[in-house]
Amino acid sequence: CGPSHGHFRAGFPRRAPARVGGFIATVKEVETGVPWTQHDLAAARRHCVKTVAEVLNVSPASTERAVLNHLDGTDHLGDAVRNAMFTFADIVKMSDRDIQIVLRQTSKEELVVALTSADKEVVDRFLKNMSERVRGEVRDEMKAIGPMRLSEIEAVQLRIVQKVRRLEEQGEVTIVRGYSSQDPFVDGAGGESDGK
Repeated sequence: CGPSHGHFRAGFPRRAPARVGGFIATVKEVETGVPWTQHDLAAARRHCVKTVAEVLNVSPASTERAVLNHLDGTDHLGDAVRNAMFTFADIVKMSDRDIQIVLRQTSKEELVVALTSADKEVVDRFLKNMSERVRGEVRDEMKAIGPMRLSEIEAVQLRIVQKVRRLEEQGEVTIVRGYSSQDPFVDGAGGESDGK
């Protein structure tokens, strides 16, 4: 992480174990360095986690599993990278069918809170995949919801993201990685999804 970010990204999939070792060593070195403040440590850790997540998002599934399994035994870094790899906003990249599966696993109360601070694209994508009745109820409750702390909203969004990852592990949905508008995701019916 840091100045060699580009080189790290280019060689990561092929030399994953060594790169992960270097990543962990960087975090450990920062943690034991006297001049570093807690703020510096947190910022360095976030940067490294983000870098690994970005690389894994466009790496083969076998590389992703190997790296995350390695990180699982290191100060919860595996969970941190998983959460950074797929965010609530990334749900718009999923097919309509998969979003509907996620909706069936998510309560209306959770949706109302999670969508409160979401981008319009995310809100519209969820609403599109609801029945007319549920869509109206969610819209009404979103208008009526009182002030909430951002941390509370993000906690609910994270719960939904974790549900998506569990569904992916069970083979129920597909998380789109390395998505490009030039490489659209196609629904089972044969048409392109509306994911952006």
